Amino acid sequence: MSMAIGHFAVGASTAFLVLNIIPPKIRRKVPDYGFVGIVAGLWAMIPDLARFTDRLLGLHNSIAANIFFFHQIMDVRDFTDSAIVSAACVGFMVVLMLTLWAADFWQRKAK
Repeated sequence: MSMAIGHFAVGASTAFLVLNIIPPKIRRKVPDYGFVGIVAGLWAMIPDLARFTDRLLGLHNSIAANIFFFHQIMDVRDFTDSAIVSAACVGFMVVLMLTLWAADFWQRKAK
């Protein structure tokens, strides 16, 4: 089972990756990249609510949890709850976030 911060980072990283792929003219219509990352990160953590309610326990342990940004795959692969894996996910999220910010900054400055 992977750490919650790892799940959050994978969700936010996926959102930032998609935003990086979208052409700049369309991407600038997104009001706030940080908000999109936070929402995606929270979405990735929904199956972890099973720790608080038994109703979601079936979802957390099923393959359907992969709808929440590969939640079940991460739990199976990182069964030791490794801090190194979560730190790598957070580092990747930070790199993608800074790349998105820098690309947007330089494209706006070029105008």
